[in-house]
Amino acid sequence: LPDEYVIKHLEQKKLEIRKLFEMRKSYLANLENQSVLADVKRVKSSLRKELDEIFHSYLKNLNLVLDMLEDKDPFHWALEFWNAFFDQDGLPLGEEDSGFDIVIGNPPYIDSETMTKLSPNLRRFCTEQYVSASGNWDLFCVFIEKGIMYTKKDGYFSYIIPNKLL
Repeated sequence: LPDEYVIKHLEQKKLEIRKLFEMRKSYLANLENQSVLADVKRVKSSLRKELDEIFHSYLKNLNLVLDMLEDKDPFHWALEFWNAFFDQDGLPLGEEDSGFDIVIGNPPYIDSETMTKLSPNLRRFCTEQYVSASGNWDLFCVFIEKGIMYTKKDGYFSYIIPNKLL
């Protein structure tokens, strides 16, 4: 689900976002208090369920078959890392403050032919969602685009990438 949809939905859930910040603060004050983690999980699970339903509707509106979700759960970055996208009052952070100071990763290397054969709906979805998914592109391209999007302006971005980009 595009981040703007996730952030817009979570912006309406200020109470829950504020609660997540309070629980995070409580947990960091006492790392042995595992019950706080269960509370965080419960709040995020409820929000994730709502976002998953929105994502399913989003895919249907794009006329994409939902089979690409059969063995995968959607990952909503702004929910899983709410503190990188919202302030303690539950308001979205500005573009300058939103995201991560450092992004490190090893994206999957799935070439265009394999994706066309095994995951045509995923390929079509990526083509409609990412600028880098044009022409003869591999899956790591959209991971690079997404990683750069999540890196703060003065942050660091580091991926293990195929040498064909050199």
